[in-house]
Amino acid sequence: MKSRTTAAILAIFLGGLGIHKFYMGKAIGLVYLLFCWTYIPAIIALVEGILYFSATDNEFQVKYIGKSVERKETMEQSCNISSNNGERSYSSIKKKL
Repeated sequence: MKSRTTAAILAIFLGGLGIHKFYMGKAIGLVYLLFCWTYIPAIIALVEGILYFSATDNEFQVKYIGKSVERKETMEQSCNISSNNGERSYSSIKKKL
């Protein structure tokens, strides 16, 4: 899973070279690299960096990376609490990534 914060920082500081696009696995980074001398990719990347920061993690993954993110269960939902002779014990803890 690609980090939204890392992509945003790369876009703001190195976006004129398309580094943020290469980080996200997009071939369009080559266009940014070819036209970096015009400063247009730098301006576009600055706007993209702001958009990345303003999106939530799920929105970022779906909109910019193209992957759906599963909903993570809370600890209460993933723990089975059973009663054993009046004592509570956690029988199993499941972690989903």
